Amino acid sequence: MSVIYALLFAFLYGIVEQSVFRQVDHPTPILGPLTWYHLVIMGPMFIAVGIFTYWPLIPAMFVTADITFFLFHPSAVRGPDSWVNFGLGGFHVAGSWVPWTYVIGVGVSVVLLLVL
Repeated sequence: MSVIYALLFAFLYGIVEQSVFRQVDHPTPILGPLTWYHLVIMGPMFIAVGIFTYWPLIPAMFVTADITFFLFHPSAVRGPDSWVNFGLGGFHVAGSWVPWTYVIGVGVSVVLLLVL
């Protein structure tokens, strides 16, 4: 059940995040693509929820929130030049861009869930 709670939180968080970023045109990045918003609000919240649900899910939670952000933020475009690639690139699946960071995030969570 904690898996459902963690991923539901990440989904809802992605909806809130896209709403915040619709109101701010271009937040100032401080560490790569990360803004103060990410470091002060998102990071601690994800760590807290991950600890209270099941911490190996934290990488998958970040992926879930990011996918939700792009689904509900019509002007945000995920593609080969997107910041979500973090320099690792990605690939197309059924017309959608899938960054390798998504594969790595979900893979790390799956491995941790199987090992622990």
